[in-house]
Amino acid sequence: MQGGEIAIGGSYEDFLAQCGKSLLRLATALAGNPTDGQDLLQNTLLKTWSAWSGVDATSRYAYVRRALVNENISSWRSKSARLALLTDMDDHPIPVDATDTIAMRDALERALMQLTTNQRTAIVLRYVEGLSIAETADYMNCEVSTVKSHCFRGLELLRSSKHLRIVTVEVPDA
Repeated sequence: MQGGEIAIGGSYEDFLAQCGKSLLRLATALAGNPTDGQDLLQNTLLKTWSAWSGVDATSRYAYVRRALVNENISSWRSKSARLALLTDMDDHPIPVDATDTIAMRDALERALMQLTTNQRTAIVLRYVEGLSIAETADYMNCEVSTVKSHCFRGLELLRSSKHLRIVTVEVPDA
């Protein structure tokens, strides 16, 4: 579910069966970790369920996506006084092989948590959800230039993050 919308008919349960995984990925990316992502999605789904019958079938995914973004911003504002402390990763480089996928995801989550909520939201909507700059600005209720700024600064922080070091692997001679 990226970019364009398709008609999603049927019940709320049918919608969740079709779009639930995509919404959970988005919620996790917005919240910064799987646990908070699950909470964010659950709170959003509780709020959108009551209005479901009035939502046009061609815009249901967009409706829930916008509700996720709004709920994330609301929860962030209410938690602004509390900051989560992140522990530093070991200074050992992350090996690149199939068994370390979990470690790589963890590193990405840690790096994303270094961003402000607005930077993380802009990057997730642009690069995970595949929205245009204008669509992202619409979802975030801000100017296009603000989205560009959030993306630019967020990507700069991600590039310099100690959690996302470029790993080089030595290949032995055959």
